[in-house]
Amino acid sequence: MHTALLLLALAQFDGLSMWTDAEGVVHVAANTQAPAGATRLQGGSYSVIQGDDRPALLADGGARSDDARWWKLRFVEARRAVQASEALEAAAARDVGEAQKELCVTATAQARARVVLPPRGRRVAPLVVEAHDERTEQRCARGAATTAMVNSLQLRRVEREQAERALRRLEQEALAERVPLRDWY
Repeated sequence: MHTALLLLALAQFDGLSMWTDAEGVVHVAANTQAPAGATRLQGGSYSVIQGDDRPALLADGGARSDDARWWKLRFVEARRAVQASEALEAAAARDVGEAQKELCVTATAQARARVVLPPRGRRVAPLVVEAHDERTEQRCARGAATTAMVNSLQLRRVEREQAERALRRLEQEALAERVPLRDWY
């Protein structure tokens, strides 16, 4: 915070320039002593200092708001990769689950027989004999997922884990760079 106040105070004077070295340290010196590419300080130019003590204008000439957008975009892309990989893994898991469900088959067999015996003796009408039989049987068997389905699920799981690790690495990088939490979302 002290750096921010110093920059604000120095920004009120003409004849000063600011630059950031490779380690991210901000330097302020007279225009005649500043290296090539240093940004001239003018009153009001650095009136907006972010909570992480970085000025509104970055050393590369870009605006601090552009930097925030860059971090937000990186986080959006990393979260989308995680969500997409989770969806693909869930779909592969459903496919394997469907393939491994128990399947049941029911079969019904019906048989009818009708026998007509000719009349014998005194009987006037022929003798009719009918038989009817029905049998139902059910068999169940558990399905098996193909090797390709199992391999696809394993591949999707690995992709999800890689996407999650990439997001965690980005979070660690943002913490190391002291990027404000608001730029993560």
